[in-house]
Amino acid sequence: MDRVNSGNFPATLGDANSGQGLKASPGTTYRYTVNNSANPQTFCLSATNGSSFYSVTENSTASEGSCVNVALGASATNAMLTDGVTTSSPYFSMATGLQAVTVSLASAQDISTIKVWHYYADGRSYNATKTDVSEDNINWTTVFDSASEGTYVETSAGKTTTFPVRKVRYIRDWLNGSTSNTGNHWVEIQAY
Repeated sequence: MDRVNSGNFPATLGDANSGQGLKASPGTTYRYTVNNSANPQTFCLSATNGSSFYSVTENSTASEGSCVNVALGASATNAMLTDGVTTSSPYFSMATGLQAVTVSLASAQDISTIKVWHYYADGRSYNATKTDVSEDNINWTTVFDSASEGTYVETSAGKTTTFPVRKVRYIRDWLNGSTSNTGNHWVEIQAY
């Protein structure tokens, strides 16, 4: 209704409902992103309550999971990893051998999906690909491991890993060379 009345989606949740804000039931937290400069304009609203996690966008009905990338702009081994750019170049490169990069969110967030882009322009597969998450940077949980789940060909879609909603503040992604060379190359890491 705000878009119909003003021509834009609300800039913040507090601006929604003609400035009255969006009311939440007890225990529900919201995440909201908006882009009124895009054509067409876009928004994403995610709601979490306990283990329930739903989202809605400008052109969809509610669905399970989140549509807000909480890792955008987060502290990382290299700022390129959380800048929102998923084209295969530029990319962040590390030395040969088993290497990992880390993304540190500002605070622990309810996360159920991690998306990782490694260099993909030549359709390579990386070795020893593994993604771990942690709330405290001490106790880590592996959410993807190519040793048990299999290697995959890198594509522009990235690798999406879903898991039951859990508190995550740190994301770590491992590589050990590829079918093309011994280097390790990351493009982007996102968390939803």
